[in-house]
Amino acid sequence: MPTDTPVKIAFNALVEDVMILILAYCDMADVVAFSGTSKYFHRVAFTGSIWRSLVSQLCQRGYIDLRPNAEDLTKLSTEQLVDLVKRVAHGPKAWGSVQSKPSNSRTIRRAKNLFRKMARQLPVPKAPSQPSEPPVSWRSVLHPEIAPGLHWDNFAKLLPGGKYVLFKNQSCLECWSVAEDKPIWIQSPPASTRYALPIVEFDASFLEDGRLVIVICTLEKLDTLPNSIQVFTLDPKNGISNLELFEFLPDSLTECCCTVCGDIVAVHFDSASPRSVLIINWRKASRTIITNESLMTLVLIPDYLVLSLHDRPGQHRLAAIPLCTLEFVRWRLNDSDTLDSPMKVAAFHIGAHNSIVVKGYRSAFGSLWAYECPLRRGHFKVWFHTWLQDRQNDYSICSYELFIEKSSPHQTGLVSWRPLSSHRLPDVVYGSGMSLWGHTLGSRAHGYRAGPELFSAVPMDKQSRCHQILTVNYPNLVREVHLSPFSGAITYSTHAELVILHYE
Repeated sequence: MPTDTPVKIAFNALVEDVMILILAYCDMADVVAFSGTSKYFHRVAFTGSIWRSLVSQLCQRGYIDLRPNAEDLTKLSTEQLVDLVKRVAHGPKAWGSVQSKPSNSRTIRRAKNLFRKMARQLPVPKAPSQPSEPPVSWRSVLHPEIAPGLHWDNFAKLLPGGKYVLFKNQSCLECWSVAEDKPIWIQSPPASTRYALPIVEFDASFLEDGRLVIVICTLEKLDTLPNSIQVFTLDPKNGISNLELFEFLPDSLTECCCTVCGDIVAVHFDSASPRSVLIINWRKASRTIITNESLMTLVLIPDYLVLSLHDRPGQHRLAAIPLCTLEFVRWRLNDSDTLDSPMKVAAFHIGAHNSIVVKGYRSAFGSLWAYECPLRRGHFKVWFHTWLQDRQNDYSICSYELFIEKSSPHQTGLVSWRPLSSHRLPDVVYGSGMSLWGHTLGSRAHGYRAGPELFSAVPMDKQSRCHQILTVNYPNLVREVHLSPFSGAITYSTHAELVILHYE
């Protein structure tokens, strides 16, 4: 007689082919943990088809930059696939070799300690080593028609996956194919405008169907044209684009920054009082706005808004706000009202359940980065960069793990924070970029070079507080440089070309 009682089957009782199919859909961290349970499971977990599937998923999510005309993943061995994953997890090998130098042998260390005891002197700290440039694995050069003028204000951003570059060429925004060295999309100001609209901020994000979402913020300082925000969708395979949203921003706005993640666009009004964030769902043409006097900066992650708040002197707070708890209102494209019109402000709650307190910092300004861990979904690495309270010119970089456990997609999950590390950066005065592994793209407090430099995540040794500097030999008049968070690629523009550097 049939019963509805489910039959339990042990995993090791399954056929090996079924095990491989199941593991191919697991997270990378689960597969690695599974491989450590027994020799048999280790052999199954390191089957080539499993790692081809896992690496293919990382490529689709934009964690791996493949060399143009690179060998197909199906032709790579399991060892080569594992090396690609190690690069994503730990960063370029060239950076690691510069950051951590091999220690002396045990005999030499004992001799040094014995000499110090006999001499009764304090150890002499090592002098900072000279900045060195790590070896470049491959170099890609694009040749756009750069508009005459202040070319050093142009900005190029390598998109996740390394196949496309967004390039702000004066008043135009261009999307270039790295492999073909040609533009696939150009957004130019209308020919009827008397003045070119200055693009102050832009960002892009990939959708699940492979299309790009591009957001552009333009601020007109000559009071001839209104400020605006534009959202485009672009199919990079054929260059077909569509204007999804065009709306005006407040005329009083002088500074802003924007970010996009999927269907959500966030515009932070730095010059507004109180500090405000406009959140737009471009697919539904709806919007909401949040205001908070202590708001410092923000980033978007899937279904959540991560904020940094200046609670009180010497104390900050990092919080994760679910977007589904904010009340969005319809933003009619044909409506005549703008953000200057009265609008309901969305309410949000910050408490111990979704935030963490960061103490010992005095600045009301800072930088924030949040990246999803490539090895496990739902885990995010959050980096916070601001001034120390007891040091006038010293910055500090703190890292936290943000874990969001969801029972189903697009619903509020359980949020938990965990502090990971905290390091002083006495050499850095401003951080403009951050990698997944903690390398900071910034400028030094003393001395000037052409373009920013890379600073290691931890000091060179225990005796010296100086961080190793990874020098990049920029040409003259290079100011704007982009650091790819997952591949570590450096992208910058000159008066004649775009340069992309991938390190070994």
